[in-house]
Amino acid sequence: MMKRKSSKKYKTSAICSRFDISRATLVRWESEGLLTEIERDWRGWRVYTECNLKKIEKIIKSRSAFLIGRTSGLKNDDIYQENGVH
Repeated sequence: MMKRKSSKKYKTSAICSRFDISRATLVRWESEGLLTEIERDWRGWRVYTECNLKKIEKIIKSRSAFLIGRTSGLKNDDIYQENGVH
């Protein structure tokens, strides 16, 4: 028997709580092109998938690396590329 992929969806508030980030941060990442393929529900509200969650984790890791990299003299593009963002 074939297993179905998880189709769990997450509200913006759940994502913000889980990662301790603001709604504005999520919207900014989307407008910057870091987060793509954000689904919408019937009201037009954003809903996030497991795939989106993984991408958010990568962005957060890259932001942490960015802060460390800035102090060591690395360029922004190098930091993002090393962490699989963009």
